[in-house]
Amino acid sequence: MNKMLDLLKKGFDLSRNINLTIKGYILTGMIWALLATILGLVNELQLMALLPLPDLLDYGHLRPVYTLLLIFGSLLSFFFAGSYWILQKETGAILLAPAGWVGFKLHQTALIVGVVFILLDANKGREYGELFWIADNLMALALVLFLVTSVTAIKMAGKSGVVLTSIVVTAAGALVIYLVGNVNLPYSALGSVSPARGMQDAALQEAYRTGVLVYFILMPAFTLLYFFIPAYYKVGIFSESLFRFQVLAIIVLVPLAAGAGLVYSAAPEGLQTLGIVAGMALAVAIMAGGLNLHYSLTRSGKRFQSDALGLLIRFSLFFLIVASVLRIVLAPRFVQAALGFTWLNPRDIAFDAQTYVLMIMLAGGLYMFQKINEHTLSARNLKLIAGLAIAGIALMFVANIGHGAIQAVERSATASNGDLAVQEWSKIVYAGSFAQQEHEPTAANPAAAEEADKEPAGIVARYMLSLRGVYFTGNVLIALAVLLAVLTFLIRASRSGKGYTEPDLTAANT
Repeated sequence: MNKMLDLLKKGFDLSRNINLTIKGYILTGMIWALLATILGLVNELQLMALLPLPDLLDYGHLRPVYTLLLIFGSLLSFFFAGSYWILQKETGAILLAPAGWVGFKLHQTALIVGVVFILLDANKGREYGELFWIADNLMALALVLFLVTSVTAIKMAGKSGVVLTSIVVTAAGALVIYLVGNVNLPYSALGSVSPARGMQDAALQEAYRTGVLVYFILMPAFTLLYFFIPAYYKVGIFSESLFRFQVLAIIVLVPLAAGAGLVYSAAPEGLQTLGIVAGMALAVAIMAGGLNLHYSLTRSGKRFQSDALGLLIRFSLFFLIVASVLRIVLAPRFVQAALGFTWLNPRDIAFDAQTYVLMIMLAGGLYMFQKINEHTLSARNLKLIAGLAIAGIALMFVANIGHGAIQAVERSATASNGDLAVQEWSKIVYAGSFAQQEHEPTAANPAAAEEADKEPAGIVARYMLSLRGVYFTGNVLIALAVLLAVLTFLIRASRSGKGYTEPDLTAANT
């Protein structure tokens, strides 16, 4: 039996070629990240200006393409690359390495087919990767192959640990939530009518959105961090018990937290309250994971001086914790009543994906590239990438928090007679604008200012000369950081390696 098993290993163990799969995922992760950030800029421009684009490229088409390439393209590619690299380091040989390569091809094919059918109006989904059924099934098969390959490698090696558990939980959760949200509920190849209608369908949508946030955005980032920080800084995880609490809480709370998205809807009030409590608990679990990683550095008994990649990771981790705190603060019913329709609303999970999570994955991808190809990337380029990214994320956070707070004040202000002081939603959208109205209303033409502000030039001016302009600037900085990272990667990948030296980040105690 042992001889047959050894023969099977020799016949199928192509782990020496698993690096090809890893490199492919890093490359596609970079490309999808660049395309997604460019589309993010185009989406922002479409919100503030009448771009002369055909109907095929309007906001309704490009927004789902943007989220598809960002979350299911870039982030998932980086997660697969990092996971295979970690599995190779932790378990040695990967028995089903060919399955990983097949999964890579299926994954990339699903993305391309998905984009084509979105542009052809053939997808039946809404925003986050709900694709035409062919692409749905290809994506699901890629997830299945990755999960089978990972579990097989871990079982054959008889290994366990924080990062290996994180890989399996993330992959299994992603597969389940993807099947629930795409293959059969609500859509399948057999029909286009959702079997879950009305409030059930709304609850399903919220469960899917919450699941995508956790299993396709946050947990992939945690997986890379649970390996990257100990490997890069030569420290252990602060508390494995806290990690186990985080994983258990996530598994239990994701389906329940969906009810938080049904607040002020026709859903039963008990379900709404349960969702609010579960959503707050889920945010606490995410924050606990971030603090666990933060404490791994601050309470290790050592002092560190981070290089560019280290700074990018640590600042992104800080923003992850801030985002979790915001979700806790914004969860109560009365807070949602004030901020539910403002820029501070945390339901746009693409914001998390494009800011701190993308930077975590990008830093992990660059680190893996240096290790695999024996390259040392330019320290100057890495510092510029980190500086642009950190500044961009900070501007986007500040813009959303500030603008949301101003909007909440404007929409709740009342006149002396008790009516709302602001009656027009357009004024709330541009609340806090730095631009002054150039056309004051007169008795002869009381609508002069309003009509002028509806002109394209007036709309762009009010948009850019407001906190949305600050947000757009942050978006531009992140796009530049990604562009520089991709160029650095491509230029260095075309050259022969000259060796990679691990940085010594331990500072002398004072």
